[in-house]
Amino acid sequence: MLSVAGKRAVVTGASGGVGLACARGFLVHGARGLLLIDMNASELTKTSENLKKEFPDREIIALVANVAVQSEVKVAATYAKQSFRPINLVLACPWPGAELTEGNVSKCGAWQSLIDLNLNAARYTSVIFGDMLDEHGSIILISNGIAHANVELLHPAYGAAKMGLQSLKACLAMRYSDKNIRVNSVAPRYIQTPKTLPSYYTPKPLFSQFAHPDELVPTVLHLANNSSSTITSIDFVVTPT
Repeated sequence: MLSVAGKRAVVTGASGGVGLACARGFLVHGARGLLLIDMNASELTKTSENLKKEFPDREIIALVANVAVQSEVKVAATYAKQSFRPINLVLACPWPGAELTEGNVSKCGAWQSLIDLNLNAARYTSVIFGDMLDEHGSIILISNGIAHANVELLHPAYGAAKMGLQSLKACLAMRYSDKNIRVNSVAPRYIQTPKTLPSYYTPKPLFSQFAHPDELVPTVLHLANNSSSTITSIDFVVTPT
């Protein structure tokens, strides 16, 4: 039920956290190829080299790009058109990239950075690569449970971005319905990764405990698998065990 055998996937935010966990999950479950995109060149190189060693028979390509910049996503897509086809899956994972502090309400630069990295990046990735997807493809957006219970006053920009992602998901599901391309999102609790932990205030996050990136992989695989062909415009809330 979790097989993605023979599929090719584009994964953004691929150098660590949820992106890396899901990228590896795709390969474990039979993916034919991965196009890994991240803005951190050194970490992305390390990630791709490790995956190539573990899965030497797969097609693994790494591209350095900031997916919050539309022109950089277009450059990555141009490469994919020439060297990475067909594309069956798109997984848009964000990178926080800024402190999630109360100052985001009044500091326009910090606010805009979080909106760009958590909402606009998903839009550019989903639309530009979504237009390249084969029929019956799948687009998966990584959201957050804050979109369903935005009472975290210290994270207003992050919450606004994740709520916006829910509307984006629904619009994209309609956009691609004629091609039978599914668009869904996965909303975990806060994820415990080296990048995100420094951003969270103490003593505890909005929910009672952090989730681990690996806990999202089964849900993402289900949405990438052909067995979810009738599921679209749904947000899956994943809680840690």
